Amino acid sequence: MYPKVSVITVTHKKADLLSRTIDSVLRQTYPNIQVIAVDNNAAFPEQRLETEKIMEKYKDDPRVRFIVSPNASGSGPARNAGAQNCDGEYISFLDSGDEYLPAKTESQLKFMMMHGLDFSLTDYEDYNSKGKLIGRGFRPYITNWQTENLLENHLVFSFAPAPSFMIKRDFLFEIGGFRNVPSGEDFMLVLDALEYAELHTEKKFGYVPNSYLKLYAHDEDTSEIEEEIRCENMLYKIKLSDKYPLSKNEIRRIDYNHYRRLAGLYSKNKNFAGCVSNKAKAFMTIPMLSIKELI
Repeated sequence: MYPKVSVITVTHKKADLLSRTIDSVLRQTYPNIQVIAVDNNAAFPEQRLETEKIMEKYKDDPRVRFIVSPNASGSGPARNAGAQNCDGEYISFLDSGDEYLPAKTESQLKFMMMHGLDFSLTDYEDYNSKGKLIGRGFRPYITNWQTENLLENHLVFSFAPAPSFMIKRDFLFEIGGFRNVPSGEDFMLVLDALEYAELHTEKKFGYVPNSYLKLYAHDEDTSEIEEEIRCENMLYKIKLSDKYPLSKNEIRRIDYNHYRRLAGLYSKNKNFAGCVSNKAKAFMTIPMLSIKELI
């Protein structure tokens, strides 16, 4: 018997890209799969109408379920609504516009069942809006799956994004699902899961060192980028709180990653002074790593 896997797709202002995402899930080599498409366009009636039109083509497909979020909310509550309406024993996530490669679900689920895992993550690839590969998200720093080690890795490097996750449905509900935060919900979900596992040691995590995931960059307006900057600053404070006993080298790497992330966001927002300032801070924090990343 194949356990059912539910893939939750939240669409928000990307109705034109929704079919690409759903079709990539329906092309999975794994047979017992379900798509939960969540319309999160309460504040954008034209996008909601367009989404409803697109979903008409799937109305007779028993693998696809469409729900509409009545109120404007972040991705976290929308994904939680999808989880509450799914039937799968396992849950994964895919944002509108992104794609799974055909073997993603089968490979990740097989790995989880083989090792008795409650939560797993994979690598991923980043593409620009024209479909050109621009980066790869590898995780060579994961050297063992012990909760303490993974928590340190997550604080330093972050295990986001959510489309790389697969989690048992019961475990997702045990930890309370995604937090209702403006952004950063992927990071917080993993943090909550790892902290829960410190107290409930039977919970197991694992990492699949392969990429089955294509994430596409999309145009963002100024307000969205400013929200990402606020989120990055919020997460930075969480990572450096006294709650987590990190080494000096780990703190230095958190500082470095934070400055690099801010530099990229300020560049996107055409705030070149902010970009240069944070690149300089990154260089002063770990000079050799800054030089290496330029080569």
